[in-house]
Amino acid sequence: ALRESRGEGGDDDPMAGCGSEFQLVCDAGADAYARVFHVARRKDGVAFVLKRAVLRNLHEQELILSEAEKVKKLMHRNITRLEKVWFSTRGPLTTASILLEKCEADLAQVF
Repeated sequence: ALRESRGEGGDDDPMAGCGSEFQLVCDAGADAYARVFHVARRKDGVAFVLKRAVLRNLHEQELILSEAEKVKKLMHRNITRLEKVWFSTRGPLTTASILLEKCEADLAQVF
C-alpha cells in the first residue's frame, strides 16, 4: 500500500504513519541517505526493517514511488520483499518511510 499522511508525526517520530500495526524494536543505525529501524508487526511479532529518509524534492518522492511500484510486483527468494511505502509531511519536510522484509542473513556470509 502506497499512501501519504500529512501532519502526523514527522522525521523525529520513526513510527509516524504506521498507525498501531507496528512497534519500534530498536534504532539500527543510519547512513548518508536514511535512518533504519527494526520494527515488529504487533499481531504476530514478524520482524521488518523501516527505512526513513527526508526527501529533498518532489522528484525524489516520484522516484521512490516508481521504484516501489516495480519492486512490489517482484516475487523471488533473492529479493527483499517490499511491504509498503508511505510519506509523512510536517511543515516543509517530507519523509519517505519504506517498510521491508527483515533479512537475517549477512551478505558477507552469502557471497
